[in-house]
Amino acid sequence: MKWDDSPGNTRRTLSEAMATVTPAFVKDTKGMPDARTVRRALYSWAFNKNRWDEEIPPDVAKVIDWFKRKSLPVSALSDRLVVRGALTALTKKLDGKTAAAGTISRKRAIFYNSLEYAVDAELLADNPLDRIKWSAPDQVVEEVDPACVPNPAQAAKLLAAVRDQSKRGRRLAAFFGCMLLRGRPPGRSHRAASPGL
Repeated sequence: MKWDDSPGNTRRTLSEAMATVTPAFVKDTKGMPDARTVRRALYSWAFNKNRWDEEIPPDVAKVIDWFKRKSLPVSALSDRLVVRGALTALTKKLDGKTAAAGTISRKRAIFYNSLEYAVDAELLADNPLDRIKWSAPDQVVEEVDPACVPNPAQAAKLLAAVRDQSKRGRRLAAFFGCMLLRGRPPGRSHRAASPGL
């Protein structure tokens, strides 16, 4: 519905969201290929309208055929637990870790719109997401590895090198100095990281 009028980035986001949620709508996972193979087949082919007229590689065709056999009917979306499982799938990256809040929000919005389309097409009586109380998981703040952050002496050298590059260097040094200060771990001296700014 949205593909033809959407720019490239939106199309990629649409494909990614649908490729993420589709594996949650199967009768069982017996014989399901690994997650990366599934994601590639769904993202690059099944949900990429630009490739629908191309000849599908045999390994991709095998994955798509598996989903055709194993996919649940649209009526299964009236089961709240099935829909809740799809929402959980939207929160995960391929490695099983929790996705970023913005990614989850975008994918949920696309999923919601696809269900609205199913309602418009009279495949569903109503949007099941409207009946589910659900919130995205809390985001885990990952610690910054101190070895990846320049110490005050290294920061001063970096800023001095930027400042000496060109006429714009002084402004860029101020800009990068602010970035360094913003990212400085608690307890580090701010003064030592910003000489000459």
